[in-house]
Amino acid sequence: MSLFSHNEYIYPLLALMYSWKKTQSKYPYYLLVTPNISAENKEIVQSIGFHIIETEEWQPQSYKMMCAQISKQVKDFWQWHGATDEDKGWRHTFTKFKAFGLTQFDKILLLDCDILILKNVDDLFEYPSITSVSWWKGNFCSGCLLFEPNQKLWEKLEDFSNEYVRTNQGFPYDDYMVLKDFFTEDIVNNRGHLIPKTDFFNLFDFKDNPEKSAALWQDIRIIHMTGQTKPWRRGKPVNIDMRNEWGFVLLWHAYYLQLLNNAIKELQQHGFNSLSEIDYEKWD
Repeated sequence: MSLFSHNEYIYPLLALMYSWKKTQSKYPYYLLVTPNISAENKEIVQSIGFHIIETEEWQPQSYKMMCAQISKQVKDFWQWHGATDEDKGWRHTFTKFKAFGLTQFDKILLLDCDILILKNVDDLFEYPSITSVSWWKGNFCSGCLLFEPNQKLWEKLEDFSNEYVRTNQGFPYDDYMVLKDFFTEDIVNNRGHLIPKTDFFNLFDFKDNPEKSAALWQDIRIIHMTGQTKPWRRGKPVNIDMRNEWGFVLLWHAYYLQLLNNAIKELQQHGFNSLSEIDYEKWD
């Protein structure tokens, strides 16, 4: 399951679904879709294979208060959080928390939109709740999070989020930080489960060791592009030099483009002619 809360993410979602299909997963893929998504994009994601669950956008009261107190002139804040509902930014991501209350499912694997699947991950559903990928010691990345939905759990998370006081006072908080603090006790007391990221997951923190990054490509099952350098926002050349520290990122971009164009071809067969293939040579 993923959250679709901004129309810009139609492109990574098409690539994500095409990567999911390639692994021949036995599980359906659901999208939490907010009202600001266009009718055409809803139809497109359904046609490519997603199941839609429509939901209202949600933000914690504490987050709304934080945004109201920060000056519009603080560009370092607003470039990440988005100054208006039309902007890209973390302001849209908190709606994913509502997945914790979807009790019609036994388990949910919640994935961020900026993820691609390289190999089948169905076995993750056999892991206990809460399970996530390790980010650093004693922490986790909620970009890949397995849990058992529970109404009481959702209510506790909602209350916690509404009254949240960020632990890192030097940085405005986001959904990752809230979930990290909410589940910290479970992690410390071993009630949660962490999967070492080196097993199959990559957060692109390998740039200090690019040779290791290249070697990991054969084993990784999920790749995740964090930060603002997204391939659908700014093109990168596809000539890949694995000796360069950005080689692995370029490889991710090239794979994304391949999947996206395959998805667009499939959609064109269903009559969606508003999407056209991207020319690799001219993409810059």
